[in-house]
Amino acid sequence: MSVSWGAPGAVDDESCWERIRARFPLDPDLVYLNSAALGVPPDPVIAAVHEGYLRLSQDPDAGKIDYRRYNAEVAVPELAALMGARPEELAINRNASVGLALAADGVRGLRAGDEILTTSHEHPVGVQPWRDRAAREGLVVREVALPSPVEDAAALIEPLRAAITERTRVLSFCHVTRGGVRYPVEEFCRLGREHGLIVSIDGAQAVGRVPVDVAGYDCDLYAASLHKWLLAPSGTGVLYVRQGFQERFGTVATPPGTTAARYEEEGTFDLPTRAGIGVAVAWMRQIGIGAIEARNHRLAERLRAGLAEIPGMRIVNSSRRALVAPGTTLVEPPGGDAAGWRVRLQERYNLRVDDHVRDGHDALRISTHYFISPAQVDRVVAAMAAEAGCVQATPATGV
Repeated sequence: MSVSWGAPGAVDDESCWERIRARFPLDPDLVYLNSAALGVPPDPVIAAVHEGYLRLSQDPDAGKIDYRRYNAEVAVPELAALMGARPEELAINRNASVGLALAADGVRGLRAGDEILTTSHEHPVGVQPWRDRAAREGLVVREVALPSPVEDAAALIEPLRAAITERTRVLSFCHVTRGGVRYPVEEFCRLGREHGLIVSIDGAQAVGRVPVDVAGYDCDLYAASLHKWLLAPSGTGVLYVRQGFQERFGTVATPPGTTAARYEEEGTFDLPTRAGIGVAVAWMRQIGIGAIEARNHRLAERLRAGLAEIPGMRIVNSSRRALVAPGTTLVEPPGGDAAGWRVRLQERYNLRVDDHVRDGHDALRISTHYFISPAQVDRVVAAMAAEAGCVQATPATGV
């Protein structure tokens, strides 16, 4: 993939960000603010998938060989370098849900009464597989209540520390929560290692917007969706299984092998889509994860500053950057009913946001990834100010 715009010289170099934004096929009248659910692949990623299926259609046998080789020799090593892993520690799959289900099913050596410790902010797909296994095998899943918003990392770490017992065997948690809390992942992993626990991380909301270093964390398992912040093709994900942990991991269906590739689905799979992962990583590397992280912080902080001026808006994010995932704003609108706000913002203003009705919040979740412009951020603020005026001008009706 050729470099046609160069890396940003500064986080506020709008001319460069405009050139980057021009490579996304978004409707110019739409402001897309939901990368936390599904990202938008840039043109080179779309082209890679298209060209891959064309190649398979022209000569399926040769195309299959070419793309298997490309994925093994380029795409997976690129992704491994991005995550601080070795290629033989990665299993490519469809999404974090698949990886987290395998993580829960594949840990060997657990016995009835053993505990899996997790947090109150986990995505359901990260907890339910453990609950299902617990019901089958007599395990115990314990969810530690953690605060939101949070202003002190100790308020996250100490409740986990206090909850560990002599029966705790697994510590499972998000790197970044659905609501944009950035857990102190290194400290969580260190806590797990101090107590000899298996450490499993849900990285669905992390890869592509914050640096990830699974070897540095010394975790055992790390599952992620790549079609969110990394902007890889829809239906791409990865499971990291630490090399030294692989002998203790796998289901009855896991075939023999010496690498994490044995944890992948068998049979024919979407080779060109997986090839798009390598292009997505290369695209991201051109920009730089540091520039992306800084840009996303800058956009989100601009948004939160504007929303804070609107009467009745309550910003839920921490005021501490270290505890906020760059690019996520969680805001409780006046009058509540975040789901209704989401629909009205879409229908009246052509803004795509998500709602976050959990963890004690009735909030909107707004994702400002780097392809969003400051002018679009201001458009969101103006729309929400207008909508807030409508809400406050309407008399209460018994709720």
